[in-house]
Amino acid sequence: MQYDEPDLVVRNIWLLDGGWYDGNPAHMKPAKHQDLAKEIALMAGGA
Repeated sequence: MQYDEPDLVVRNIWLLDGGWYDGNPAHMKPAKHQDLAKEIALMAGGA
C-alpha cells in the first residue's frame, strides 16, 4: 500500500473533514472480501 494512492488520499480527506477515524490504520483501506477469502483458503491448505 502506498499512501499517495488517489482513493486513499480522497478517503483521508473525507475522514479528516467528516471526523470519523477509529485509530486503526487497517480500517483506512481494508482488504477486499474476495482477496481475504483466497488468502485464508491458501493458508488452510486449499479450498
